[in-house]
Amino acid sequence: MKKALSILLSLLMAFSAVQLGTVSAFAESALQASGQCGNNANYTFDFDTGALVISGTGAVWGINEGKDYFGGMSSGDKNKIKAITINEGITEIGQNAFEGAQYTENLTLPSGLKTIKSKAFYNCFALNSVSFPTSLETIDSQAFYNDNITQIDIPENVKTFWWNAFGRNVGNALEKAVFRCENVQFYGFLSGDEFESTMATAGPVGGGYDYEFSWSKKIPDNAFSFV
Repeated sequence: MKKALSILLSLLMAFSAVQLGTVSAFAESALQASGQCGNNANYTFDFDTGALVISGTGAVWGINEGKDYFGGMSSGDKNKIKAITINEGITEIGQNAFEGAQYTENLTLPSGLKTIKSKAFYNCFALNSVSFPTSLETIDSQAFYNDNITQIDIPENVKTFWWNAFGRNVGNALEKAVFRCENVQFYGFLSGDEFESTMATAGPVGGGYDYEFSWSKKIPDNAFSFV
């Protein structure tokens, strides 16, 4: 009898340890229902819908900027994010901030956003469209690289644009690009992986070309450097 009780007690202790381990592992998950993701930026996350909403002011943390939140998450946490809404008040999205959120299909950017840093949405494979606010000034290197975006419309206030901000290593590349910005500086390397079409199809905005420009006064520096 004592032996049977001893065995039963051992089994109960083992089961309790497994349960505690499970709770502990869940508690260590980086993605919670709410939290801080910038000095003055916070988020809420709906586990049922996969909707991430960011509010506040200033910058969303990015890797190598002293603090990091989403960029440092495990792939399992990032895979839960299906839609990202960034509310007005956020002015910068940090380096690698949402890199690897491969199941994110929808992205809403706020009015007032000025900077999207390097690899902010890199390897977001399911993201197939993005609409930029007119306030945007900088789209950095590989910001949306390896996403599924095929058309872009760059607003008039953009001053810094990297050619490799878009495109893919494998699969769909950009098919249409509209540049409404006249005073823009181009950086980076343009290759066939970024754009499928050729500069022979370029023309003014509204002309139905693969590339459309609003450069009425001068051609921006380095605009065709790597064609």
